[in-house]
Amino acid sequence: MYGESLTNEIYLKSRIGIVPKHFNEVMNHLIRSHNLYYRQEVYYYYLIKRYYIRQIPLFNFTYEELEIIDNVIYELSDFSTTELLIYQRGDMPYKLVNLEDELDYNHVFYRDKLYSIRKY
Repeated sequence: MYGESLTNEIYLKSRIGIVPKHFNEVMNHLIRSHNLYYRQEVYYYYLIKRYYIRQIPLFNFTYEELEIIDNVIYELSDFSTTELLIYQRGDMPYKLVNLEDELDYNHVFYRDKLYSIRKY
């Protein structure tokens, strides 16, 4: 937030959008530690994995960080999957890298107003 990463995760540009590099490792750890479980479900003609939280992990976010997270979730919560994909493809860090490459964290500081949490 304001120059610092909240998660210290590395993100990749993939054909399905922006994805955390260590997603599978983190999810497997959460499943093994019983904080999360998943099951496969039929969604129309597809078999998908659905993840369910068992226990909310404790994070040491500040009030200001939680407020920003809540606001972003609120603003994007009505977007469909397609709308989210279109939205993220307009973001500067996404535009500047090739498919399967890591997003440069420094590019988040050069966002358009639509994607920035900074107050101008």
